[in-house]
Amino acid sequence: MVNRMVLMRVCECTIYICGKCKRSPSCLMLLLQAYELAACVGRNRYHSSHAAALAIWKRADMHAYTNAMHRTRIREAQLPETLDMAAAVKCDPQELQRQIHELMQKTVVHADAQTIHDVKNMDRQHMMKACAPIALTDEATARVEEAVKTACSLKQVEQDAAAEAERAEAASVVAAGRAQQAKDEVAASASRLSEELQEKTRADSEEKAKAAALAADAAKCAAERRARDAAATVASVLEAMNCAKVADCLAADQVTGEVYKKRGREGEQGVVEDYEKRVRQRVVARNDTFYKKVIGEGVCLGGRIDGVREDGKRLVEVKKRQNRLFTHIAAYERVQVMAYMFLTGIHTCDLVQQYKGESSTDTLTFDADDWESICASAVKFAERIQKIMVDEHDQDELIITVEKEKEMARKRSAYR
Repeated sequence: MVNRMVLMRVCECTIYICGKCKRSPSCLMLLLQAYELAACVGRNRYHSSHAAALAIWKRADMHAYTNAMHRTRIREAQLPETLDMAAAVKCDPQELQRQIHELMQKTVVHADAQTIHDVKNMDRQHMMKACAPIALTDEATARVEEAVKTACSLKQVEQDAAAEAERAEAASVVAAGRAQQAKDEVAASASRLSEELQEKTRADSEEKAKAAALAADAAKCAAERRARDAAATVASVLEAMNCAKVADCLAADQVTGEVYKKRGREGEQGVVEDYEKRVRQRVVARNDTFYKKVIGEGVCLGGRIDGVREDGKRLVEVKKRQNRLFTHIAAYERVQVMAYMFLTGIHTCDLVQQYKGESSTDTLTFDADDWESICASAVKFAERIQKIMVDEHDQDELIITVEKEKEMARKRSAYR
Protein backbone atom coordinates (compact mmCIF):
# COMPACT_ATOMS: atom_id res chain seq x y z
CA MET A 1 0.00 0.00 0.00
CA VAL A 2 2.88 2.33 0.76
CA ASN A 3 4.02 2.10 -2.85
CA ARG A 4 0.75 3.73 -3.94
CA MET A 5 1.02 6.62 -1.49
CA VAL A 6 2.08 10.14 -2.24
CA LEU A 7 4.20 11.70 0.50
CA MET A 8 3.61 15.23 1.75
CA ARG A 9 6.16 16.30 4.36
CA VAL A 10 5.40 19.45 6.36
CA CYS A 11 7.71 20.18 9.30
CA GLU A 12 7.36 17.41 11.92
CA CYS A 13 4.04 16.05 10.67
CA THR A 14 3.91 13.69 7.69
CA ILE A 15 0.63 13.11 5.91
CA TYR A 16 0.17 10.32 3.39
CA ILE A 17 -2.43 10.77 0.67
CA CYS A 18 -3.74 8.07 -1.61
CA GLY A 19 -2.44 8.75 -5.11
CA LYS A 20 -5.81 7.92 -6.66
CA CYS A 21 -7.81 10.31 -4.49
CA LYS A 22 -5.65 13.42 -4.64
CA ARG A 23 -6.47 15.26 -1.41
CA SER A 24 -9.64 13.58 -0.17
CA PRO A 25 -9.78 13.95 3.64
CA SER A 26 -11.01 10.36 3.99
CA CYS A 27 -7.74 9.11 2.47
CA LEU A 28 -5.46 11.11 4.73
CA MET A 29 -3.15 9.15 7.03
CA LEU A 30 -1.81 11.21 9.88
CA LEU A 31 1.69 10.47 11.17
CA LEU A 32 1.99 11.14 14.91
CA GLN A 33 5.38 11.43 16.58
CA ALA A 34 5.94 9.19 19.60
CA TYR A 35 6.85 12.14 21.84
CA GLU A 36 3.48 13.84 21.17
CA LEU A 37 1.27 10.73 21.37
CA ALA A 38 0.49 11.19 25.09
CA ALA A 39 -0.90 14.68 24.51
CA CYS A 40 -2.96 13.44 21.54
CA VAL A 41 -4.69 10.79 23.66
CA GLY A 42 -5.15 13.06 26.70
CA ARG A 43 -2.43 11.63 28.96
CA ASN A 44 -0.19 14.67 29.27
CA ARG A 45 -1.14 17.02 32.11
CA TYR A 46 1.13 19.75 30.75
CA HIS A 47 0.00 19.62 27.12
CA SER A 48 -3.70 19.24 26.26
CA SER A 49 -5.12 17.35 23.31
CA HIS A 50 -6.41 20.69 21.97
CA ALA A 51 -2.88 22.11 21.95
CA ALA A 52 -1.57 18.95 20.29
CA ALA A 53 -4.30 19.11 17.63
CA LEU A 54 -3.48 22.76 16.95
CA ALA A 55 0.26 22.05 16.61
CA ILE A 56 -0.29 19.09 14.27
CA TRP A 57 -2.88 20.90 12.13
CA LYS A 58 -0.58 23.93 11.93
CA ARG A 59 2.28 21.80 10.66
CA ALA A 60 0.04 19.92 8.24
CA ASP A 61 -1.69 22.92 6.65
CA MET A 62 0.01 26.22 7.42
CA HIS A 63 -2.13 28.10 4.88
CA ALA A 64 -5.44 27.12 6.51
CA TYR A 65 -3.96 27.78 9.97
CA THR A 66 -2.86 31.28 8.95
CA ASN A 67 -6.31 32.09 7.55
CA ALA A 68 -7.98 30.87 10.74
CA MET A 69 -5.62 32.98 12.86
CA HIS A 70 -6.58 36.05 10.81
CA ARG A 71 -10.27 35.30 11.34
CA THR A 72 -9.99 34.84 15.09
CA ARG A 73 -7.50 37.70 15.61
CA ILE A 74 -9.87 40.16 13.86
CA ARG A 75 -12.62 39.28 16.30
CA GLU A 76 -10.30 39.49 19.32
CA ALA A 77 -8.52 42.71 18.28
CA GLN A 78 -11.62 44.56 17.07
CA LEU A 79 -11.26 48.27 17.79
CA PRO A 80 -13.94 50.10 19.89
CA GLU A 81 -16.64 51.96 17.97
CA THR A 82 -15.98 55.70 17.57
CA LEU A 83 -18.05 58.69 16.52
CA ASP A 84 -18.67 59.02 12.79
CA MET A 85 -16.64 62.16 12.23
CA ALA A 86 -18.10 62.64 8.73
CA ALA A 87 -21.53 63.20 10.29
CA ALA A 88 -20.34 65.85 12.75
CA VAL A 89 -21.91 69.32 12.44
CA LYS A 90 -19.56 71.90 10.96
CA CYS A 91 -20.15 75.49 12.16
CA ASP A 92 -18.64 78.55 10.49
CA PRO A 93 -18.13 81.55 12.83
CA GLN A 94 -18.62 83.99 9.91
CA GLU A 95 -21.95 82.37 9.07
CA LEU A 96 -23.00 82.81 12.70
CA GLN A 97 -22.18 86.53 12.57
CA ARG A 98 -24.26 86.90 9.39
CA GLN A 99 -27.26 85.17 10.98
CA ILE A 100 -27.07 87.41 14.05
CA HIS A 101 -26.90 90.52 11.84
CA GLU A 102 -30.02 89.46 9.92
CA LEU A 103 -31.93 88.92 13.16
CA MET A 104 -30.97 92.38 14.42
CA GLN A 105 -32.12 94.05 11.17
CA LYS A 106 -35.66 92.62 11.20
CA THR A 107 -38.56 95.20 11.38
CA VAL A 108 -40.13 95.60 14.81
CA VAL A 109 -43.88 94.84 14.77
CA HIS A 110 -45.93 97.82 16.17
CA ALA A 111 -49.41 97.81 17.69
CA ASP A 112 -51.99 97.24 14.92
CA ALA A 113 -55.12 99.32 14.13
CA GLN A 114 -57.43 96.78 15.75
CA THR A 115 -55.70 97.22 19.09
CA ILE A 116 -56.06 101.01 18.95
CA HIS A 117 -59.71 100.72 17.77
CA ASP A 118 -60.54 98.50 20.75
CA VAL A 119 -59.08 101.07 23.13
CA LYS A 120 -61.06 103.90 21.51
CA ASN A 121 -64.34 101.99 21.55
CA MET A 122 -63.89 101.12 25.18
CA ASP A 123 -63.65 104.82 26.19
CA ARG A 124 -66.33 105.94 23.78
CA GLN A 125 -68.92 103.43 24.96
CA HIS A 126 -68.29 104.45 28.54
CA MET A 127 -68.77 108.07 27.56
CA MET A 128 -72.01 107.32 25.68
CA LYS A 129 -73.44 105.62 28.71
CA ALA A 130 -72.72 108.71 30.79
CA CYS A 131 -74.31 110.96 28.18
CA ALA A 132 -77.37 108.87 27.35
CA PRO A 133 -80.36 111.00 26.08
CA ILE A 134 -82.96 112.00 28.64
CA ALA A 135 -86.71 112.03 27.75
CA LEU A 136 -88.01 115.51 27.04
CA THR A 137 -90.85 116.68 29.31
CA ASP A 138 -91.45 120.03 27.84
CA GLU A 139 -89.95 122.59 25.51
CA ALA A 140 -87.98 124.31 28.26
CA THR A 141 -86.70 121.09 29.32
CA ALA A 142 -85.87 120.38 25.70
CA ARG A 143 -83.93 123.62 25.38
CA VAL A 144 -82.11 122.90 28.60
CA GLU A 145 -81.43 119.45 27.30
CA GLU A 146 -80.20 120.89 24.02
CA ALA A 147 -77.90 123.26 25.87
CA VAL A 148 -76.66 120.42 27.99
CA LYS A 149 -76.07 118.33 24.86
CA THR A 150 -74.18 121.18 23.28
CA ALA A 151 -72.08 121.59 26.39
CA CYS A 152 -71.57 117.87 26.54
CA SER A 153 -70.60 117.79 22.90
CA LEU A 154 -67.97 120.44 23.46
CA LYS A 155 -66.79 118.62 26.54
CA GLN A 156 -66.82 115.37 24.59
CA VAL A 157 -64.65 116.89 21.89
CA GLU A 158 -62.14 117.98 24.47
CA GLN A 159 -62.23 114.63 26.21
CA ASP A 160 -61.93 112.81 22.89
CA ALA A 161 -58.92 114.86 21.99
CA ALA A 162 -57.31 114.16 25.36
CA ALA A 163 -58.23 110.48 25.12
CA GLU A 164 -56.81 110.29 21.61
CA ALA A 165 -53.58 111.80 22.83
CA GLU A 166 -53.45 109.32 25.73
CA ARG A 167 -54.21 106.45 23.39
CA ALA A 168 -51.48 107.55 21.01
CA GLU A 169 -49.04 107.77 23.89
CA ALA A 170 -50.12 104.33 25.19
CA ALA A 171 -49.76 102.84 21.71
CA SER A 172 -46.30 104.33 21.46
CA VAL A 173 -45.36 102.83 24.85
CA VAL A 174 -46.74 99.42 23.80
CA ALA A 175 -44.87 99.56 20.51
CA ALA A 176 -41.66 100.54 22.27
CA GLY A 177 -42.10 97.65 24.74
CA ARG A 178 -42.69 95.15 21.95
CA ALA A 179 -39.70 96.47 20.08
CA GLN A 180 -37.51 96.04 23.16
CA GLN A 181 -38.92 92.55 23.72
CA ALA A 182 -38.14 91.63 20.13
CA LYS A 183 -34.61 92.93 20.52
CA ASP A 184 -34.18 90.96 23.76
CA GLU A 185 -35.44 87.80 22.06
CA VAL A 186 -33.04 88.33 19.16
CA ALA A 187 -30.14 88.87 21.55
CA ALA A 188 -31.10 85.78 23.58
CA SER A 189 -31.38 83.71 20.40
CA ALA A 190 -27.98 84.93 19.24
CA SER A 191 -26.44 84.16 22.63
CA ARG A 192 -28.03 80.70 22.67
CA LEU A 193 -26.80 80.00 19.14
CA SER A 194 -23.31 81.11 20.11
CA GLU A 195 -23.30 78.83 23.16
CA GLU A 196 -24.52 75.89 21.07
CA LEU A 197 -21.77 76.56 18.56
CA GLN A 198 -19.14 76.65 21.29
CA GLU A 199 -20.48 73.41 22.81
CA LYS A 200 -20.51 71.66 19.43
CA THR A 201 -17.03 72.92 18.68
CA ARG A 202 -15.78 71.68 22.05
CA ALA A 203 -17.48 68.29 21.66
CA ASP A 204 -16.13 68.01 18.13
CA SER A 205 -12.62 68.73 19.36
CA GLU A 206 -12.93 66.16 22.15
CA GLU A 207 -14.23 63.49 19.76
CA LYS A 208 -11.46 64.22 17.30
CA ALA A 209 -8.91 63.97 20.10
CA LYS A 210 -10.43 60.66 21.28
CA ALA A 211 -10.49 59.32 17.72
CA ALA A 212 -6.87 60.34 17.22
CA ALA A 213 -5.89 58.68 20.51
CA LEU A 214 -7.74 55.48 19.59
CA ALA A 215 -6.13 55.47 16.15
CA ALA A 216 -2.71 55.95 17.73
CA ASP A 217 -3.35 53.13 20.23
CA ALA A 218 -4.59 50.86 17.43
CA ALA A 219 -1.52 51.61 15.34
CA LYS A 220 0.72 50.97 18.34
CA CYS A 221 -1.01 47.67 19.13
CA ALA A 222 -0.80 46.61 15.49
CA ALA A 223 2.89 47.47 15.37
CA GLU A 224 3.55 45.59 18.62
CA ARG A 225 1.61 42.57 17.37
CA ARG A 226 3.48 42.60 14.07
CA ALA A 227 6.75 42.82 15.99
CA ARG A 228 5.74 39.90 18.24
CA ASP A 229 4.63 37.83 15.25
CA ALA A 230 7.86 38.61 13.43
CA ALA A 231 9.92 37.70 16.50
CA ALA A 232 7.94 34.48 16.95
CA THR A 233 8.42 33.61 13.29
CA VAL A 234 12.16 34.20 13.51
CA ALA A 235 12.34 32.15 16.72
CA SER A 236 10.39 29.31 15.11
CA VAL A 237 12.66 29.28 12.07
CA LEU A 238 15.79 29.30 14.23
CA GLU A 239 14.42 26.52 16.43
CA ALA A 240 13.49 24.43 13.37
CA MET A 241 16.96 24.99 11.93
CA ASN A 242 18.59 23.94 15.21
CA CYS A 243 16.50 20.81 15.80
CA ALA A 244 15.93 19.62 12.23
CA LYS A 245 17.34 16.24 11.36
CA VAL A 246 16.67 14.53 8.06
CA ALA A 247 16.93 10.75 7.86
CA ASP A 248 18.86 8.93 5.14
CA CYS A 249 16.79 7.80 2.20
CA LEU A 250 15.88 4.15 2.89
CA ALA A 251 13.91 3.40 -0.29
CA ALA A 252 11.95 5.16 -3.01
CA ASP A 253 8.64 4.30 -1.31
CA GLN A 254 9.85 5.08 2.22
CA VAL A 255 9.93 8.29 4.20
CA THR A 256 12.81 10.44 2.89
CA GLY A 257 13.11 12.68 5.91
CA GLU A 258 11.51 13.66 9.20
CA VAL A 259 11.99 16.90 11.07
CA TYR A 260 11.70 16.13 14.78
CA LYS A 261 11.67 18.17 17.94
CA LYS A 262 14.81 18.83 19.91
CA ARG A 263 14.40 17.05 23.24
CA GLY A 264 17.21 18.36 25.34
CA ARG A 265 20.07 16.16 24.24
CA GLU A 266 22.79 18.21 25.90
CA GLY A 267 24.76 15.93 28.16
CA GLU A 268 23.03 12.72 27.00
CA GLN A 269 26.32 11.27 25.81
CA GLY A 270 27.66 11.30 29.36
CA VAL A 271 24.44 9.74 30.71
CA VAL A 272 24.65 6.91 28.17
CA GLU A 273 28.32 6.30 28.97
CA ASP A 274 27.54 6.01 32.69
CA TYR A 275 24.72 3.59 31.88
CA GLU A 276 27.03 1.47 29.70
CA LYS A 277 29.48 1.17 32.60
CA ARG A 278 26.76 0.07 35.01
CA VAL A 279 25.20 -2.55 32.72
CA ARG A 280 28.51 -3.47 31.08
CA GLN A 281 27.00 -3.28 27.62
CA ARG A 282 27.25 -0.83 24.77
CA VAL A 283 24.22 1.17 23.64
CA VAL A 284 23.79 1.08 19.85
CA ALA A 285 21.31 2.33 17.21
CA ARG A 286 21.25 5.79 18.75
CA ASN A 287 18.82 8.03 16.81
CA ASP A 288 19.98 6.65 13.49
CA THR A 289 16.71 5.04 12.37
CA PHE A 290 13.21 6.42 11.99
CA TYR A 291 10.63 3.77 12.89
CA LYS A 292 7.09 3.92 11.53
CA LYS A 293 4.01 1.71 11.95
CA VAL A 294 0.26 2.00 11.33
CA ILE A 295 -1.66 1.87 14.61
CA GLY A 296 -5.19 2.27 13.27
CA GLU A 297 -7.33 3.57 10.45
CA GLY A 298 -6.04 6.93 9.30
CA VAL A 299 -3.17 7.18 11.79
CA CYS A 300 0.47 6.12 11.71
CA LEU A 301 3.04 6.30 14.52
CA GLY A 302 6.68 7.26 14.05
CA GLY A 303 9.74 8.08 16.11
CA ARG A 304 13.44 7.63 16.90
CA ILE A 305 14.84 5.82 19.92
CA ASP A 306 17.71 7.05 22.09
CA GLY A 307 19.33 3.62 21.83
CA VAL A 308 19.14 -0.12 22.35
CA ARG A 309 21.42 -2.35 24.36
CA GLU A 310 23.94 -4.32 22.35
CA ASP A 311 22.19 -7.63 23.05
CA GLY A 312 19.03 -6.20 21.41
CA LYS A 313 16.81 -7.15 24.35
CA ARG A 314 16.20 -3.76 25.96
CA LEU A 315 15.57 -0.21 24.77
CA VAL A 316 17.23 2.78 26.43
CA GLU A 317 15.40 6.10 26.84
CA VAL A 318 17.36 9.01 28.35
CA LYS A 319 15.81 11.99 30.19
CA LYS A 320 17.95 14.95 31.18
CA ARG A 321 16.01 16.58 34.03
CA GLN A 322 15.99 20.35 34.49
CA ASN A 323 14.78 20.67 38.10
CA ARG A 324 14.85 17.30 39.92
CA LEU A 325 14.73 13.53 39.53
CA PHE A 326 11.21 12.13 39.20
CA THR A 327 10.15 9.76 41.99
CA HIS A 328 7.73 7.95 39.68
CA ILE A 329 7.28 7.51 35.95
CA ALA A 330 5.05 10.23 34.48
CA ALA A 331 2.03 9.07 32.47
CA TYR A 332 3.15 10.90 29.33
CA GLU A 333 6.63 9.32 29.50
CA ARG A 334 5.09 5.88 29.94
CA VAL A 335 3.05 6.39 26.74
CA GLN A 336 6.15 7.59 24.88
CA VAL A 337 8.22 4.58 25.99
CA MET A 338 5.41 2.17 25.08
CA ALA A 339 5.30 3.77 21.64
CA TYR A 340 9.01 3.02 21.19
CA MET A 341 8.42 -0.56 22.34
CA PHE A 342 5.63 -0.95 19.78
CA LEU A 343 7.72 0.55 16.96
CA THR A 344 10.80 -1.62 17.63
CA GLY A 345 9.12 -4.79 18.85
CA ILE A 346 11.37 -4.73 21.94
CA HIS A 347 8.99 -4.91 24.91
CA THR A 348 11.37 -3.88 27.71
CA CYS A 349 12.89 -0.43 28.21
CA ASP A 350 15.21 1.21 30.74
CA LEU A 351 14.18 4.81 31.42
CA VAL A 352 17.38 6.56 32.57
CA GLN A 353 17.07 10.01 34.14
CA GLN A 354 19.84 12.30 35.39
CA TYR A 355 19.95 15.58 37.30
CA LYS A 356 23.19 17.33 38.34
CA GLY A 357 25.28 14.18 38.35
CA GLU A 358 22.66 12.02 40.08
CA SER A 359 20.89 9.35 38.05
CA SER A 360 18.28 6.63 38.41
CA THR A 361 16.92 3.88 36.17
CA ASP A 362 13.35 2.52 35.94
CA THR A 363 12.47 -0.53 33.87
CA LEU A 364 9.15 -0.60 31.98
CA THR A 365 7.47 -3.48 30.17
CA PHE A 366 4.92 -3.37 27.36
CA ASP A 367 1.23 -3.43 28.41
CA ALA A 368 -0.83 -4.77 25.49
CA ASP A 369 -4.24 -3.86 26.97
CA ASP A 370 -3.20 -0.31 27.75
CA TRP A 371 -1.64 0.03 24.31
CA GLU A 372 -4.88 -1.06 22.65
CA SER A 373 -6.71 1.71 24.51
CA ILE A 374 -4.04 4.24 23.46
CA CYS A 375 -4.37 3.23 19.80
CA ALA A 376 -8.17 3.58 19.91
CA SER A 377 -7.83 7.11 21.31
CA ALA A 378 -5.23 7.94 18.65
CA VAL A 379 -7.63 6.87 15.87
CA LYS A 380 -10.34 9.16 17.28
CA PHE A 381 -7.79 11.96 17.47
CA ALA A 382 -6.85 11.42 13.80
CA GLU A 383 -10.53 11.59 12.81
CA ARG A 384 -10.80 14.87 14.69
CA ILE A 385 -7.77 16.30 12.86
CA GLN A 386 -9.24 15.28 9.49
CA LYS A 387 -12.48 17.10 10.34
CA ILE A 388 -10.62 20.19 11.52
CA MET A 389 -8.67 20.38 8.25
CA VAL A 390 -11.89 20.84 6.22
CA ASP A 391 -14.14 22.73 8.66
CA GLU A 392 -13.40 26.43 9.26
CA HIS A 393 -15.77 26.57 12.25
CA ASP A 394 -13.87 23.76 14.00
CA GLN A 395 -10.58 25.48 13.13
CA ASP A 396 -11.69 28.74 14.75
CA GLU A 397 -13.07 26.93 17.82
CA LEU A 398 -9.79 25.04 18.24
CA ILE A 399 -7.72 28.24 18.16
CA ILE A 400 -10.02 29.98 20.65
CA THR A 401 -10.02 26.96 22.99
CA VAL A 402 -6.22 26.76 23.04
CA GLU A 403 -5.98 30.51 23.72
CA LYS A 404 -8.36 30.12 26.68
CA GLU A 405 -6.28 27.24 28.04
CA LYS A 406 -3.13 29.37 27.80
CA GLU A 407 -4.85 32.23 29.62
CA MET A 408 -6.00 29.91 32.43
CA ALA A 409 -2.48 28.51 32.73
CA ARG A 410 -1.06 32.03 33.00
CA LYS A 411 -3.55 32.87 35.76
CA ARG A 412 -2.71 29.71 37.70
CA SER A 413 0.98 30.49 37.38
CA ALA A 414 0.39 34.03 38.66
CA TYR A 415 -1.44 32.73 41.76
CA ARG A 416 1.50 30.53 42.77
